[in-house]
Amino acid sequence: MPRAMFDLESGGDAARRARHLARQTVGAWTLDDISLEAELVATELVTNAVLHGTPPISLEFVHSDGVLRVAVGDSSLMPPVFGRPAADAMTGRGLGLVASLASDWGVGPAADHGQLLEL
Repeated sequence: MPRAMFDLESGGDAARRARHLARQTVGAWTLDDISLEAELVATELVTNAVLHGTPPISLEFVHSDGVLRVAVGDSSLMPPVFGRPAADAMTGRGLGLVASLASDWGVGPAADHGQLLEL
């Protein structure tokens, strides 16, 4: 079962780095047909962790039985909240995008982090 895990800095380039790591990992596993979705999901989950979570932030990809699992962990004990942003809001749509692309997703405790958001 292919697995790749990365520790990310919680700075301004964390989302860009997550997108790059998703593209690189999915490409190495020849999952090109879901590359854009993996990049978007990784970017949105990491952005959510940067904006609302607590460092350190981890990003993990696992490919098993034809399913790609993307998980982001941080040290916050507060679970993510599914936003209902106003039409002119600049944030609050990330988890909705993730939910629309994922066949399943959820939040749970992680052994080495406060929480783990995965799809």
